[in-house]
Amino acid sequence: MAALQDVGPDGDTIDVTAGWLRGSLREVDEAASRPGAPALPCRNPQAIPLGKDVVYRIPLVPNARRFKAGHRIRLVLPTRRCRHQQPEHGSVVVAAAAAGARIARG
Repeated sequence: MAALQDVGPDGDTIDVTAGWLRGSLREVDEAASRPGAPALPCRNPQAIPLGKDVVYRIPLVPNARRFKAGHRIRLVLPTRRCRHQQPEHGSVVVAAAAAGARIARG
C-alpha cells in the first residue's frame, strides 16, 4: 500500500490518493505502462526473495490537487497492515515524487 498525503503547516493531514500492490504480483507490463502509471497484469505470481532488495512499483489512483504554499507532500509506505492515516502505527518511508522536490523527514 502507498498513500499520498497533504500535510499542512499545523501537521493536519489529508489523504489525497492511494494505491495497492500484492507483492507477489509485482510484475510490470512495460509496453502497457505510462510514466508514473505502471501496468500490472497480476497474472504471474512471483515469490518474494528473503534477504534481497525488491522493486515495487505501486500505481496510485490518479488525482488532481493543488498543494498550498507551506504544505508538504508525504508518501506513506507502511511496513505492516496499519491505518495509513496515522504513520505512528507502522514504519513509513517519506519520499519526494518530483524532480526538484525536497524530501521531508519526520
